[in-house]
Amino acid sequence: PGRSVEKCRLHPGKVHAPGMLELPRQLGVRSGSNLVKNALRAFFDGAIRRAEMHVAGLARFLLSKAAAAYSRQLPKDWYDIAYVLMHNDAGGPVAAAERVQRQFAGKADAFRSSLRELQANFANSDAQGTQAFVRQFLVDNPQSDPGRLAADAILAVEEFCCLLLKKVD
Repeated sequence: PGRSVEKCRLHPGKVHAPGMLELPRQLGVRSGSNLVKNALRAFFDGAIRRAEMHVAGLARFLLSKAAAAYSRQLPKDWYDIAYVLMHNDAGGPVAAAERVQRQFAGKADAFRSSLRELQANFANSDAQGTQAFVRQFLVDNPQSDPGRLAADAILAVEEFCCLLLKKVD
């Protein structure tokens, strides 16, 4: 589930997918901050090509996804947030929240509504965020236990949101 190449602008050595790196304007984040630079090589058009990709770091990704979920209400946004909270390299939802706090200190008020909405959409096993996560996870891993998946998603989102909202309220 990424953006297709047709929707990306290709420049010599760089790839940019419109909108993927943009945080809500109210955060006042410069377009180049909190990005991770990845370089890759691929065989394309008969030659080895090198491309640099600037991608959102964990904190920026999670806040962008929370804002997208708040506005779009799409199942893929709920799935992405819960999955990344549970499986990030930082060490889980608490570490992810700590990273958000460090990188976006003083801007917490700007994403309060998105976090409250996120929390509400994972409030229980019947909530739309929880259901969306479980449905998609089972597509890729049909042997998984739906009850455990729901509980894991609820806990991950609750830990993340509670830690961040505690700093805001």
